[in-house]
Amino acid sequence: MIMFGKKEEKISDEKKLSEEKSAQLDDKLSKNILVHKMPKNYKAGTFSYDDYFDKNSASGSSDKKAESKSEAHIKGKKTGIIIMAVGFVVILLLVYGVYAYLKNPASLNFFAAKPSATKVNTPIVPVTPVHAPVIPTTTTSTFVMVTTTEETTGTTTPASTTPEVITPTQVVDTDADGLSDAEETLLGTDANATDSDGDKYNDLTELIGGYNPAGNGKLVDNANIKKYTNATYKYSILYPKVWELDLVDKGSSVIFTAADQSFVQVVSQINENKSGIKKWYESEFNQVVAESQLVTYNGWSGIKSLDGLIVYLTDKNLKNIYIISYTPASDQVLSYLNIFEAMMRSFTIEK
Repeated sequence: MIMFGKKEEKISDEKKLSEEKSAQLDDKLSKNILVHKMPKNYKAGTFSYDDYFDKNSASGSSDKKAESKSEAHIKGKKTGIIIMAVGFVVILLLVYGVYAYLKNPASLNFFAAKPSATKVNTPIVPVTPVHAPVIPTTTTSTFVMVTTTEETTGTTTPASTTPEVITPTQVVDTDADGLSDAEETLLGTDANATDSDGDKYNDLTELIGGYNPAGNGKLVDNANIKKYTNATYKYSILYPKVWELDLVDKGSSVIFTAADQSFVQVVSQINENKSGIKKWYESEFNQVVAESQLVTYNGWSGIKSLDGLIVYLTDKNLKNIYIISYTPASDQVLSYLNIFEAMMRSFTIEK
């Protein structure tokens, strides 16, 4: 009886505990209006309240996690779109680069050595010979030429005109000593003898050396030669005394004219920049001076034109520029080329 009494008491306690849990559950369910159906295992008496609400909390967290995953997915899509746009731009640049290289490979060849600049020397152009007396100006260093032709007369400067190349006609030289018959007549030498005075020196050699080919002494001792001295510009020069002497602009231009109208001219002008003759020449004519053009005679140095018909020089003090030129007759016969050479070599700058 005692055993049965204890068993009935145990059963009564379990039932009482179940009823208390059911009451607690009903109380909690009444407060939770979101529950629409009874939880699983409620009727079987094995339902756990704590487990139930723990699962609900986990469900809420899952919703939040799902929401977070959705936002991450959207952000991932935006990032992907940006990457695709950047990639598209890069592809366009690559395509353009390939097109530009195929069209002009040299423009994109950054590693190729650039060609160095080639130095070009200015060509030396012969200076146009004077064809008429020069009228220089004392206020400028520009050498003005007056060129006379059969049609018109005009002024030009040597640096701005196309050089006139003179093709000389063969002069008459009966004894073949280098002097033309016209020069022999001027000097009083024998046109049929290479050594007129019999001193065993060729007539031409004596003339160019400054000696008298017709007799003893220097060239100035020849009866047919005269000395001209310019007191204003401080120089002297020898010339055939039968040639006409003309002074222009108070002696700044001196003209010695032969019977055939060919002439030798000396022009003097102030060296405003006090330049040496080589620097003056290159600045004036914009031409490079060749070594073959440099000449030194009678204590002065100068520059000769390529055709040999003009000489430019200055004095030691760089005060004046002197220009000596020979202009042949209209038929271009260089009858007095050796006379011109002798006159040029005789040119002396006085102290």
